[in-house]
Amino acid sequence: MSQVAPSKSQESSRTHIVPAHMSSEAPMKVWQIWPGAHIFCCDGRIMVGPDIKVTMFAAGLTTATCVAFWILVCPYLPMAACTGQVVFYLLTIAFMVATATTDPGIVPRNSSIDDATAAANAQANRFIEVNGVRIPLKWCRTCKIFRPPRAAHCSECNVCVERFDHHCPWMGQCIGRGDYRYFLGFVV
Repeated sequence: MSQVAPSKSQESSRTHIVPAHMSSEAPMKVWQIWPGAHIFCCDGRIMVGPDIKVTMFAAGLTTATCVAFWILVCPYLPMAACTGQVVFYLLTIAFMVATATTDPGIVPRNSSIDDATAAANAQANRFIEVNGVRIPLKWCRTCKIFRPPRAAHCSECNVCVERFDHHCPWMGQCIGRGDYRYFLGFVV
């Protein structure tokens, strides 16, 4: 089978967002041209990290542990203790799903900047003043932006995240500003 190479107009519409009134083709959605490593489901409504298989394994391991508890230990406990354990399990899974599917605080890339401008910006010193203290902004070469304070670039997800805490392999994505409260609920 031979594959047909995409035309120049198809290539450019895949790499740049074109307003719908300027294109004869159906407009592409942002999730279809997303430069990060995330996986999208339900027509872009749900975004999960690149390690979703590990997240599914962790959820399965949690479920298997709880089922073993229900079979081996619950028959010897009062009904209230077993009911409490079921509620605790459901909360754990709910917080896990919320953490894995919530935007961690991704800072949008600057895809319209050329390499020469990006190189010049990398050399520039920019500061922001917070409570009377000047804080230098760091340049991200991958995302081509000045990162806000406490933001960092995650090499696993290939995005910059606000208030980046860490990349959690069990959740399959970064823990940051947007999903930190759900992660704490999961851990507690």
